[in-house]
Order: sequence, then structure tokens, then C-alpha cells
Amino acid sequence: MLTAMFTSAADLGRAGREGLALGTMFAMLALATMGRIAAVVAGVPKDPTLAPVLAWAPVVLWAMGGGVVGGLAWRGRPRNAAPGT
Repeated sequence: MLTAMFTSAADLGRAGREGLALGTMFAMLALATMGRIAAVVAGVPKDPTLAPVLAWAPVVLWAMGGGVVGGLAWRGRPRNAAPGT
């Protein structure tokens, strides 16, 4: 998954601006890491009232990510293409 992210960020960056796309991706990974560290330090995983939310969080977030990728793929397809192509 990480390799696919590197490749797609480099391929989708405009000519001469691939570094910006890769840098943005690395910045988002760093923010996600800092968020996880902050959540663990704050004791969020040990809070019993958040256990149901934490159990469903990966499912919801992966579904949202799939929706974003699907939306981008739908938006990027040619307008005159036949369905299924």
C-alpha cells in the first residue's frame, strides 16, 4: 500500500512538481503518526466508553477512503467512454 502511494503521488504530480505531491503525502503521514501518538499518550485506547467507536473506526475510515478513491476515479474517467470501459 505504501509503495502504491509513493508511485501514485509521483505519477499524479504535475510535470516538475512531483516533489510537491510526494512532500504532501509525507506530511500527511507525519500528521497521522503524531495523531496516533497523541491519542495513545492521552489514554484513548484504554477508555472503555470509546471501545465501540474504536472497534468500528477502521471500517468506517477504510470505507470513506474507498469512497474518495472511487469518486476520484469516476471524476477522472473520460466523458465519452462507454460504461464498463
